[in-house]
Amino acid sequence: MCGRFTQTKISRVIRLNWTLVGMPELFQGRFNIAPMQAVPALLPGSLTAVRPLKWGFEAPRGGLLINARVETIHEKPMFRGLAPCLVLADGFYEWKNRQPTYFHLPGRHAFAFAGLCRSEQCAVVTCAANRDVKPIHDRMPVILTEKEDVARWLESLQAPQQQPRLTCHLVSKRVNKVENDDPSLIEPAPGQAEFSME
Repeated sequence: MCGRFTQTKISRVIRLNWTLVGMPELFQGRFNIAPMQAVPALLPGSLTAVRPLKWGFEAPRGGLLINARVETIHEKPMFRGLAPCLVLADGFYEWKNRQPTYFHLPGRHAFAFAGLCRSEQCAVVTCAANRDVKPIHDRMPVILTEKEDVARWLESLQAPQQQPRLTCHLVSKRVNKVENDDPSLIEPAPGQAEFSME
């Protein structure tokens, strides 16, 4: 599950491992991106031009589909006809016992989530949690950091076999409210420091 994420960079140009991307003002310094909001996305054939997509599809049986399990995207009819995309981020939140934890790459580098899109809508693709996320949640977004992984996703919807190591820390429950969107959301909660699950 991935229900909130961040793109905290305030520069007009952000560096990904495989390219430089111009970031529209709408997506500069976002600390609590939520479903139904516009998210920064890249589409095949234009990996330097960010396009805003709405995060979430109307599910066939009602409700909002914001995540797609990588294990079933080639099987379920609801995913047929969807195109691959990349959703730009630099961290995400997960909850355990209503307590949010913030996950990011060491160094807080920008990266991309594997995504699926149609028209102006998208979903974030998830996989089984790696050892860093598993103590908090059993699912995590598919993170793409390498040029080769990006190419395989965009060409054939193939996700990496392993997810990168992540750093995390507990954060304020203020992130639970969508209207809160400021730098304090990603700061460690009182008495908490960044750590890696070992």
